Amino acid sequence: MFTSPFDTFRGLPVHVLALHVTVVAVPVMAVVTAALPWRRSWRRRAAWPVAVLDALVLALVWVTRQSGEQLQRRLPANPQINHHVDLGLTMIWFSLAVLVVAVLVALARKASGAPMTVLGVLSVAAAVASVVWVVRVGESGSTAVWKDIVAGTTQR
Repeated sequence: MFTSPFDTFRGLPVHVLALHVTVVAVPVMAVVTAALPWRRSWRRRAAWPVAVLDALVLALVWVTRQSGEQLQRRLPANPQINHHVDLGLTMIWFSLAVLVVAVLVALARKASGAPMTVLGVLSVAAAVASVVWVVRVGESGSTAVWKDIVAGTTQR
């Protein structure tokens, strides 16, 4: 029987492993990408490496999504998990927006004035949206997994 590489790793769901990297990488790269257009010296040296790292984050979001779909197949139907899945399916678009802005900044890295200001505003908007969305997705997932468990326990 075929086992998906997105299903488990050493007995753990790949989703649980991938999401921890994702919830760190998305905000870190969003902040870096948002800052890049505002500093000419940073743009000239780091624009393309930032775009490459944003592409890797996009790939990581895709892996997290694929592994989440595999995990969902193992779990019983649950409205909270379905809500988390619905939010998670759109995360890739937010990461793609950050990547597109990073590529545009890299292409225009020697520009200044109004074009870079526009790219700066777009990068901040994409970064904020990406961070807000990853928090929403993560919060809905952690609520689906932990809320009932914590509610059924008492503190010592």
